Amino acid sequence: MYKSTAVVSSLTEYIEVVKRLNKESDTFHGSVYRGQGNANWGLTTSLARSPKTRSGDLISRATKAFRKFNAERHAYHQLSSRDEWDVLALAQHYGMPTRLLDWSLSPLVALFFALDGVKYKWVPLLEHAGVVAEFNENDTIPLDTENMLGLVEDDVAVYVVTPRRQGANHIWLEASALPEDVFSNVPDAREDGFCFFTPNYMNDRLRSQSGVFSIGYEVEDSFPASEAHQIIIRNRNVATVFSELLLMNFGSKLVYGDLEGLCKDLTFSNFGGFSTRKL
Repeated sequence: MYKSTAVVSSLTEYIEVVKRLNKESDTFHGSVYRGQGNANWGLTTSLARSPKTRSGDLISRATKAFRKFNAERHAYHQLSSRDEWDVLALAQHYGMPTRLLDWSLSPLVALFFALDGVKYKWVPLLEHAGVVAEFNENDTIPLDTENMLGLVEDDVAVYVVTPRRQGANHIWLEASALPEDVFSNVPDAREDGFCFFTPNYMNDRLRSQSGVFSIGYEVEDSFPASEAHQIIIRNRNVATVFSELLLMNFGSKLVYGDLEGLCKDLTFSNFGGFSTRKL
C-alpha cells in the first residue's frame, strides 16, 4: 500500500528513518511530511471525509460553503491575496472541509501533530501492572496523582513524500498557476494523482509550521498512498516520543508561534501533563 513502512519507538529512531528516506532519494530537502493521530486513517482530505447528508451532493454543499466564506471572511481576516486558492487555504486552516490536505516541510512539525492530539484512556494502575512491566527505563509512563495509568488506543503515523527520482521534485505550484475555479480538475495533478500547492502565508502560524498543501486531480480525490512512506509510532511509545520532543523544546509555543501555543505548553507542564489528554 505505502512505499515503505517503518516502526519507531523513540525520537532518535524517527530522525534516523527520516534521514534514511531522504538519503535514498538523494535529497536533504524537498520531502514533505504529514502527521496523523491514528495510523489506520488514510490520506484523505477533510472534504472527502465529510458525512453524506440529504441537503445536496457534496460538491454543491462545499461550493455553497466556500462562496459564503469568501464573502464574509473580510470581517475576520485581512488576507492580502485575492486568489481563490489562497482563500481556500485560509478556510482549510480555520477548519472548514476542503479538497486540500495539510503537509509540512518539517518532519518534527509533522511528528508533533501526530502526537499532540492523542487522547489517553485512564485506567487503575494496580489492575494493569502487566502493562507497566512492558515499559523499559527510557520510556515515559503516563501516570496521574491518583495512580491511574494513561493508555493510548491506536498507533500514530507520519507520512513522508520524497522526490520521485534523483534531482526531480513533484509538481509544486503557486495559486496563480492553478485553475481559476477551486472546484475544477487540476491538470497538473493528473500524472501523479496530486500536486503540491505553496499558499500565500496568510498568518504567522502557517509560516511557523512550514505548511504546504496537496491537491488531487479531482475535488474528492484522496492522496495516493503508494506515493508515501509511512512511519509508525506504536501506541505504547506515544508518550515517550512526545516527551522527547518537549525535552528538545519542540512544543506548542514553537509550532503555533503565538499565545495559544504558549498557554498550551504551560497547561501541559503545570496542570497535569498527560492527564489533561483524557478521552
